[in-house]
Amino acid sequence: MSSLGYTSASSDSDDDVFEQFGIPVATQTLPTPQLQALRIRDHILVTLDCEKENYGIWSRQFLTALSKFGLRDHIDGSPAQGTSDWALNDFAIVSWYDATVTASTLAIVEPRNATAISLWRAIRSVFRDNRDTRAIYLCDEFHGFNQGDLSVVEYTSKMKEMADMLGDLASRVRDRDLVHNVLRGLNEQVQHAVPHVTRV
Repeated sequence: MSSLGYTSASSDSDDDVFEQFGIPVATQTLPTPQLQALRIRDHILVTLDCEKENYGIWSRQFLTALSKFGLRDHIDGSPAQGTSDWALNDFAIVSWYDATVTASTLAIVEPRNATAISLWRAIRSVFRDNRDTRAIYLCDEFHGFNQGDLSVVEYTSKMKEMADMLGDLASRVRDRDLVHNVLRGLNEQVQHAVPHVTRV
């Protein structure tokens, strides 16, 4: 669908997204008045952004919040219930997208008369399309990335961020490979430390 794609796993269905992340089933739905007053940013700390490629962590936090408050049935493919509480809860979930997804990302995916499940599927589709292509480009960037003028902390944080993104793209980077890649890209000023870092 889009070159902004993220992970694509045809085996993932709406029925097993929670099991995929090991998220337990909530025993009871939060009462509607409490749900309407909920500050979702206290529970979903990441803002989903196409440019940041942070779908993996955002989706885990979003699914955890849905499960925590007994709202899994709004996106797992269960039939919509005709009660006013169910409809109000669905509107509340839609507002969670507005609070945790950048406007530019929502502009790409938001359908008319959006429901919790239609938005979930649209966002997931955008980030999962072209997984292999995204992984190839990111892998090239990861293996060609050098410290340059970055501080050691900035450089290693960026390396770890790319490794985590590759993991979300089903191209996991082993810890040993991450360390080797970090050492390879260090600038000349800190190359002298490599023998000390690699000494067993």
